[in-house]
Amino acid sequence: MAINIIEYITKNKGLKQQDIAEKLGVTTGQISKWKKGEYISADRRRELNKLGDLFSDNLDWTLISKTKENADAWFAYINWYSDEYNREIEDEGDFFIPYIFTCLSDLGAKIPDKAPSVSEMNSDNYELTSFDSVITDLLYSYAILVQWNDKIISERDFDDLWDYFCEIASNALNVAMINVSMVGKSNLLAIGIKENILDQYINKSKKNIRRCIKNLLLEFNKNGLPITRDYYLIIDQDTEWLDDEMMFSSNRNNILEHLSYADRNLLETQKYGIELLESLNRKVDTLLSEENKKKLRDDPDVLMEDS
Repeated sequence: MAINIIEYITKNKGLKQQDIAEKLGVTTGQISKWKKGEYISADRRRELNKLGDLFSDNLDWTLISKTKENADAWFAYINWYSDEYNREIEDEGDFFIPYIFTCLSDLGAKIPDKAPSVSEMNSDNYELTSFDSVITDLLYSYAILVQWNDKIISERDFDDLWDYFCEIASNALNVAMINVSMVGKSNLLAIGIKENILDQYINKSKKNIRRCIKNLLLEFNKNGLPITRDYYLIIDQDTEWLDDEMMFSSNRNNILEHLSYADRNLLETQKYGIELLESLNRKVDTLLSEENKKKLRDDPDVLMEDS
């Protein structure tokens, strides 16, 4: 949406820029600067919110939720779905919850006018909508991505790489949306998002996240650190796979966890080669007659000569 608060007040409250300037005790030139995007201090923002009868600094969010009561109901709705597994929503819900709605709205999703109450959702008669399904998938994916980010940061001392991890973490909602498009694209389309707009958003998000990961890996190399995992998997695999990967990795041999990703790939290749040979031996053993098996045991070259 990205509607400017000055523009909102002049359009919806019957005030001109001069009226706003007089009420705030500033010049009309200052009001014009704010309208063009100049930074507005917290004190001035509160005064403007009061003039516009706004209950939040996030103008887009107030336009979506319309009233403080409805905004609170949407917060309760998200918290009901997120349950206990989403640390980020518990810690930063005031920022993150409006961000979910503004992101969906920017993509063209039709946000229901009124949030269903928790008592409605707890009822046996409540039927999940496509919007509910999108929110469920989005929160599930987001929770896993937050856990993954917490895990990789806690694995070692990453002070020099903190900013890079934070940049990747800031894109977690975009990554979650990529995952939802993998597993539930039909639900995204059902809530009004156009497929071409969704595809553009996904492609742009992937490009940006790949850039973030590339910069992180370049810093790994610069600092002589082994790359112990494939970070690109967060956008190339669905987050359910990532959840399983985190669970299994906690039970693996700790020595393997300290090997570079390239070394682990090499070990997996060798393991696959051994498994392939064992499979081939079983097939040969099944196909050979008892007479040929005896010949093979006595003289391994005899079958080559027969062929």
